[in-house]
Amino acid sequence: MAKSEENRLNIIEDCLAERLSRLEANKILKQNNLDELQGGEADCYDVVFNCNIGKNIRDKIIAGCLLQGLSKTDANLELMNNNFRRMDESESEDYGDYLSRVRYFGTGIFAKIKREEILPSREKIIQDCIKKAYPTDTVNKTLAKNNYEILSNDEDVNYRKKYNEYHHKRQTILRKAYEEEKTIPQTNKILLDNNQAKLSIVEEMSFQKEREKIQSKRRENLIKECLEERMNLYQINLILNNNSFERISEQEYDDLKYRIAKEDNSGKKKTTELSDQFRKLYRNATKKYHPDRFNDQNKKTQATLRMKEINEAKEKNDYFLLKDLLKQFEEEDKKEAQ
Repeated sequence: MAKSEENRLNIIEDCLAERLSRLEANKILKQNNLDELQGGEADCYDVVFNCNIGKNIRDKIIAGCLLQGLSKTDANLELMNNNFRRMDESESEDYGDYLSRVRYFGTGIFAKIKREEILPSREKIIQDCIKKAYPTDTVNKTLAKNNYEILSNDEDVNYRKKYNEYHHKRQTILRKAYEEEKTIPQTNKILLDNNQAKLSIVEEMSFQKEREKIQSKRRENLIKECLEERMNLYQINLILNNNSFERISEQEYDDLKYRIAKEDNSGKKKTTELSDQFRKLYRNATKKYHPDRFNDQNKKTQATLRMKEINEAKEKNDYFLLKDLLKQFEEEDKKEAQ
């Protein structure tokens, strides 16, 4: 199977697992420059989707029987052999309709859906619940719904332990991949190498959006640096091209220049306001802690040391340091008064 075909099949399987409609699946295929579902494939996708594959074991058995082209009788036998009820009248009618379409169009790519995937074991259900980040009560509901025993006390403890280990490891891997700007295929390979499920379709879309945000921010910062160096449009585009970024248009160039100038003016105004606050705070500190205010020698010595720290904060022009010092002095005075 060619790599593009395998990638397309994986996307379709992921879409089914995520319970995405055929329209949503086609949108994702188109975004990945792959052929959309059409004709027989589209019809089979609807069959599997409408049979709720991935929802519970009974529905998976029905979907599996359809994809194998089994008759209604054989499908009911399969259900009963697995301790499930036969199809009711409505289900039988739908089954007959779906079966005629599947037999006409053929299963195509859906032949890859294997029997063991249609009938997962109890252990596989538990493992899937860990990967889907289900809490234990949801795990028990899923097991009960599929005619399996719920988790015992020991299994419950073990589930929580495996759950924490799995997701802690996964988040660590994803965070590192995100920081290192790995591509989706690279990230999926790292996940699979660490016995982790690859990114789901939803995760991939989120991952790609975040990557685009980072790239956009880096491009903008690079342009800002170029503008600070007084480079012209041609020079900036040369640097952007060398760094594999999209070229900047004249409109974007003008908009960024205006925005940077506005930010600079805003920053200057803020600095002036902060200086006024600093001067006011320093004056109040001097009035309160100047040594000449105190007759008691111990108080005078303490005030001298405090004024030394206040003046050091002034020399550093550190408003927040001075503010913290005054708060500290007030707390010390309160303790002494007690």
